[in-house]
Amino acid sequence: SEGHKSHGFAGTRYSAELFAIARTPEELTARIRHRVDGWLASGWIEETEKLIALGYGVSRAMSTVGYGEVRDFLAGSLPRADLSDTIVRRTRVFARRQRTWLNRPIAPFSWI
Repeated sequence: SEGHKSHGFAGTRYSAELFAIARTPEELTARIRHRVDGWLASGWIEETEKLIALGYGVSRAMSTVGYGEVRDFLAGSLPRADLSDTIVRRTRVFARRQRTWLNRPIAPFSWI
């Protein structure tokens, strides 16, 4: 649009070097699993129950990685034994999409 053209986002404003932390798939999975297990132990299920009781069960945020699975568990469509593994798997898919985005040529990141 004309407004965007005149706004000044066409060029780079500042020169910056961008960095991203490289992890092996095994290391990333272990970190994700540790985080998910900690959140579940700290009351994630109870928090989600309260949000659903307040009427937020159908909100877009409740479909995000993790909350969607906890909501499915509470609805009875995901067994408790599969909850953590399912969240870890979906988080890994999301992390892979993030890595793909970070590798785009428009703003290349240096992996450290």
